[in-house]
Amino acid sequence: MTHTFTTREKILLLILVIMLLGVAYYFAIQIPVSDRILTAQNTEATATDEMSVETVKATKMKKMQAVIDGADSNSSKAEIPVYDNLEKVMLQLDAILGTTTDYNLTFDQISKGDSLVYRPISMSFTCPNYSTAKSVLANLNNCKYRCMLDNISVATTTSLSPDISNGEVMVNLTVTFIEKVS
Repeated sequence: MTHTFTTREKILLLILVIMLLGVAYYFAIQIPVSDRILTAQNTEATATDEMSVETVKATKMKKMQAVIDGADSNSSKAEIPVYDNLEKVMLQLDAILGTTTDYNLTFDQISKGDSLVYRPISMSFTCPNYSTAKSVLANLNNCKYRCMLDNISVATTTSLSPDISNGEVMVNLTVTFIEKVS
């Protein structure tokens, strides 16, 4: 015996088929596509973050390279005088250290190498404030005679004011002047 479906049963079966198709679509298509979209968005966010970090790094590296290039260009302008230029170096140091409160120079052993003479001078000086000390160091770095600054330390002279930007500061360093052997 074959059963014939009534109109009501046909409508209910049609609704059931439509619901099954909707559920199948949801589980077979909608969920995987949503997961892929979410994964792509997360990947995009990660890539954007990494790109931002790399952009910041690149910007910092360009700034550092500009500082290095600037330092190279400043030092290349400095003259390398012929050996035993001590009198002119002393006049230059006196002019540079004139803004300090007090200074002390100790001449270390001269060394020679590659047709150059290295004249290291251990120096300490006191300045009324940090900005003056910074200015003195910049003037030493930009000295008209080729030199290298090493072992720089800056400290306050009193324990009452540990803030280095205010109050008197003492600077210790070694400046090495370079001269040519004639």
